[in-house]
Amino acid sequence: MFVTGCHRSGTSLLASIISHCLGETRTGDLDAVVDNPRGYFESTRLRKFNDNLLKQWGYSWDRPPLQPLEWTSGERIRQLVPARAQFADYAINSHWVDKDPRLCLSYGAFLHILLKPVPLALALRHPWAVARSLQVRDGMDPEKGLMLWLLYNRQASRHLGANDLVIHYEDLLPSDGSPPRSHALGALEQFLQRHLHEDKSLPWGSKELHERIRSRIAPELQRSKADGLSDSPLAHYCQEIHQQLINDSSSPSPEAVRAVFDPLPGWIIDQYEEVMAAGLPSLEFLRQFAYEQALQAPCNEPETETLADLREKLSATVEIADERFEHLQAANEHSRQLVEAQTNDHILIADQRAENEKLRQEAQELQQQAQDLQQEIESLHQEVQGLHQYIDQLQHSFSWKLTTPLRWLRQGWKAKT
Repeated sequence: MFVTGCHRSGTSLLASIISHCLGETRTGDLDAVVDNPRGYFESTRLRKFNDNLLKQWGYSWDRPPLQPLEWTSGERIRQLVPARAQFADYAINSHWVDKDPRLCLSYGAFLHILLKPVPLALALRHPWAVARSLQVRDGMDPEKGLMLWLLYNRQASRHLGANDLVIHYEDLLPSDGSPPRSHALGALEQFLQRHLHEDKSLPWGSKELHERIRSRIAPELQRSKADGLSDSPLAHYCQEIHQQLINDSSSPSPEAVRAVFDPLPGWIIDQYEEVMAAGLPSLEFLRQFAYEQALQAPCNEPETETLADLREKLSATVEIADERFEHLQAANEHSRQLVEAQTNDHILIADQRAENEKLRQEAQELQQQAQDLQQEIESLHQEVQGLHQYIDQLQHSFSWKLTTPLRWLRQGWKAKT
């Protein structure tokens, strides 16, 4: 069976639980690291195949396609045929467990490779916790982490069948430190019983099985929590989707997951290119690239090398990989600082534009006041001219001339008194 889910959603935990309960001893070809101290529980060939498959169509694990890839065309199926030999053991055998988050994007291709549907176990986690974990591990912009969460789970939901498993990471590993939710343990038990081979059954009862599941859960490994992110439309949209899938008494059904993730608003499509361009390339890609480049470095030593020589070569290779990774990490930090500086510049420019707009409005108001005063002055000037004309007409009138002696006598009388 395949275990999948968005990166940093607990897929390794879920794969380890299923493998442990089915008696699988393989923990995957990928070494345990700080990211996953107990191992990834995924095979190198599956991971490399998915990386190459996505790369072939112009995508990568941290730049998923906006819409699910179409694998049913004859050309694409013909390109998948050679992979049937590579995964022949998976097509023939029934007792195996493998895991890769990229299966959210590539599961449709394996229907044509294995020539049969494979049971799916999907791990869901709070989108803010996923974005925070990707930010801490890879320096990924939180908006990009949210976009990955949305696209990975949306495309995985297209492949879910009625007998597949969907389980919340928080139900297995509650943030308050309480034991796993009983409905999550029951859903896991039903899933395992449903997909066991006809000649095989679980050798334990429910109580013992639940104890085996609990033994694989380490609360101290939960290091990223669903803390509040930036107040963005994408963050709120992802939280609303996650909230619709939460039920305290049962795990979400595949039908419910498909229904919730099916719509894709137009504004998210419009933001895709801008969000995906943030933080490219990812630190995980750079780290893997540096390691592979170091391993491919030319070697002129004779074939008869001693164990000490091999250890020395390996140590030198690791040092080269670490050095390149540190350099790339520093470059990524420098790029992040440049982006922050550009963002600050944009803020200053916006503030300056707002200040200029305010001054422009004030200048327009003053100009309007000046125009009003000018009109008032012209009105008063016209009024004065009218008064002058009236006085001039009065002084040249017959009545004015006739009463002139009387005005003289009046002025004389005033002067005398």
